[in-house]
Amino acid sequence: MINKESQEAILSALQTLKGGEVIATAHTLDQPDLVEGLLVLGGSARLVVDKGQSHGTRTKLQFQSLQQLVRGGVRVRVVSGSHLAAVYSADNRDTSRIGKGQRGIQHSKTFAISKDGQFQLIIGSCNWTTASRSNAEAGVLLTGSCGHEVYQQYTENFERLWKEAVVFDGTRVAEEEPRRRVFGKQSAPTEED
Repeated sequence: MINKESQEAILSALQTLKGGEVIATAHTLDQPDLVEGLLVLGGSARLVVDKGQSHGTRTKLQFQSLQQLVRGGVRVRVVSGSHLAAVYSADNRDTSRIGKGQRGIQHSKTFAISKDGQFQLIIGSCNWTTASRSNAEAGVLLTGSCGHEVYQQYTENFERLWKEAVVFDGTRVAEEEPRRRVFGKQSAPTEED
């Protein structure tokens, strides 16, 4: 799948899903049709999104979209990645410019729909946003039995993320230390600051 085909595949699957379950991960999410599709499922949908993107400052409508999902019964949690200093140190790289507590991001973009022992799993680079529909993206649609090893590994990873994540209750999420790009010896603010 390329460009917006990942989102269209999700929408198609959501329209036919009755009595199934969705587990999904997103870095960013604000695409109205996907939000509406998840709202139809309510409590049978779980979503893990990046904590840093869930403030409503970077992806302007994500905060409102997540609030809408929570009000509609979708279970939403937010999470960050690992501590940057730990992974840089493991690669024997300089950690002196990495702020205390600075973490990576939740960057996966996945959507798993299961019903009657069968699954559809979409994995790719496409964010679940309107803006990403204009990007050059790539995605893969996998289908099969929920007992398949690929689906089992995916659900195990999702459950690990779910346990690490904190509940998004519709209120502002505390920001972590801002990320900065380093140019020479100075630190310049990014568009996120």
